[in-house]
Amino acid sequence: MNPLIQQIKTLDQDILKNQAAFNHAKMEITHWVNEHVQVFILLPVVGFGIGLAFYQRWLLKIGSIVTVKALEFISSNPGR
Repeated sequence: MNPLIQQIKTLDQDILKNQAAFNHAKMEITHWVNEHVQVFILLPVVGFGIGLAFYQRWLLKIGSIVTVKALEFISSNPGR
């Protein structure tokens, strides 16, 4: 076989190997970025959800106190 043809085939194989390695690295980087971007997006959402849950608990406590006071008032004044 012609040595020039053999050298071209070897170069083609090297290019294909390098392209495969590049594509794999690109896929790994994309995967890492996607995972971390999701974390950075989810952190404020989770923080907002936790804040809303505490706020809701606080509102429920006030609501239950008002309801109990209203029921006590109604039961202490049966004529109204």
